[in-house]
Amino acid sequence: MTINGNDLYFSIITGSQKVISIKKNLNDINVFPVPDGDTGTNLSYTMSSIINKSVNHFSVEETLQSISKSAIEGARGNSGVIMAEYLNGLYLHSRNFITLTEKEFFLLFSHAYKAALNAVEKPVDGSILTVMKDFSDCLLHNINHERHFIQSFDKAYHQALKSLKETQEKMKVLKDAGVVDSGAKGFVSFIEGIYEYFKNGKKYFEVSTKIIPSIDDHHTNNYVESTIEYRYCFELLFEPAINFDKTQLNKFGDSIIVAGNDSLTKVHIHTNNAKEVVSFIASHGLILEQKIDDMIIQQNAILRDKNEIAIVTDSIADLPKSFVDEHNIFVIPLNLTIDNIEFIDRLTIDTKRFFELADLSETFPRSSMPKIKDLERLFTFISQNYKKTIILTVSSQLSGTYNLVNKVLKENQNFGMEAHLIDTKLNSGAQGLLVMKAAKLINAESPLDEILSEIIETIDNTRIYVSVNDFSYMVRGGRVSPLKGKMAKILNLKPIVSLDSKGKGKAFANAFSQKQNFKKMQSIIKSDLQTHTIESYCIVHGNNEIDAIKYKDAFTSIIKKEPEYIEEISSIVGISTGKGAVSISYIMKEGII
Repeated sequence: MTINGNDLYFSIITGSQKVISIKKNLNDINVFPVPDGDTGTNLSYTMSSIINKSVNHFSVEETLQSISKSAIEGARGNSGVIMAEYLNGLYLHSRNFITLTEKEFFLLFSHAYKAALNAVEKPVDGSILTVMKDFSDCLLHNINHERHFIQSFDKAYHQALKSLKETQEKMKVLKDAGVVDSGAKGFVSFIEGIYEYFKNGKKYFEVSTKIIPSIDDHHTNNYVESTIEYRYCFELLFEPAINFDKTQLNKFGDSIIVAGNDSLTKVHIHTNNAKEVVSFIASHGLILEQKIDDMIIQQNAILRDKNEIAIVTDSIADLPKSFVDEHNIFVIPLNLTIDNIEFIDRLTIDTKRFFELADLSETFPRSSMPKIKDLERLFTFISQNYKKTIILTVSSQLSGTYNLVNKVLKENQNFGMEAHLIDTKLNSGAQGLLVMKAAKLINAESPLDEILSEIIETIDNTRIYVSVNDFSYMVRGGRVSPLKGKMAKILNLKPIVSLDSKGKGKAFANAFSQKQNFKKMQSIIKSDLQTHTIESYCIVHGNNEIDAIKYKDAFTSIIKKEPEYIEEISSIVGISTGKGAVSISYIMKEGII
């Protein structure tokens, strides 16, 4: 038999479809390397990228080059990046091949395994790599004995099945959970699809690349809780391709995998220091794309014993990380770009670093909305673990996040969930207070309709006032004309900005010093306290903890209670409010005590 590029293309497409068809089961049995329940989702995204982006050619080399590039671009998760490098190994050893003999075809799988093995910094026996090795070893054995093509593939496929079953005995975490390795099972399914394609006369079946989970599509109880040493599953795609030593990444975390072809490199790592990883990679190439998952939030969602309602917000909401963790709040990160380097708000850049880079940047930082595929991954995961979700976004007058989330939900039929999307008409600390209230209502197991009603009512009773210290950020960001900015600088104006009832930014007052602003804000609070009770409040700041503490002391005296929290602002908020800004947000109730 002679195998050409079209044969390889359709066999790999069939294998990819096969993996997608068992996505839910792979998620259900995912306990290694961490029980975050997304191996199926990540492998499906990887395979969908191959299906949607790769192009078939008669030439084996050209076909595998296209498949390799598509796989690396779309690779997600530990197993997804390993699979991408496996496919890249097929390509790298198909150079100058137009067609393949049966022996050459089988030899490619051996090269693919070696490429995948070399991509992993610390291989683990009993993982996907073990099954890849056993499969390729069996193929090599059959080559030496010159068996019939289909018979040889059949024996190797059944050896992979046997090896998959044995993974449960090789890793204690798998044995305790009573499952096989999920990544390895995905690989066996991939091989099964290739085998079926050739066995059935080169025919392939149709499987939707976009699977929408039903409302009952939840995980089985196979999970064993484990301590997660490194919180974030972080991936970066960058160019040009580089050949740096993987051990250089050891100082940042573990589960290190480096996949790459002639023009692209994908790094996968579990880390607590995503900011440092970005800095390191940026010194070696141009970062094209980043993906980051919070594995602690994911594990908590899977292992939770109550609450059928998930709560989602975006990174513009200023909230303590401890509260986000305690209430398992899903946070959609926005993105910002500084001198062609993209950062993920709160995760790969903090406020202090943002101001350092912004002051030195050639072009002023710009923000961007979440990526559609990241939203799809997030809501797919939530739908597999919750029946209902409340999503509280930053004001639609300030960002397109609300409209984008609404579009993604509609196009995917809410991912099979009962989803309630709310435009908070707020931002920063005010948005954070609303999310905090919603989380507490959910934790108290209040009925959903009461929670939604309370949220809507609270939006109208929430205020935010920001004392701007550095007017230049508003000018550089285009929110204020250069002429007004110049006049403000001459007069030393220090504006107080707020939001109107529709959630649009407005200038509330002007003063000639931060001290005067402080007095005006105290007067505002005292005036509101004549007719209302302040239920809760918070103070946030742009790298100005000293003034934030002054605000806390003064307003504690006036309001007769301490703030819920004092936090740094989001870097996205910092683009407009600037360095040194201090803000107070509060929720009011009619009547006084």
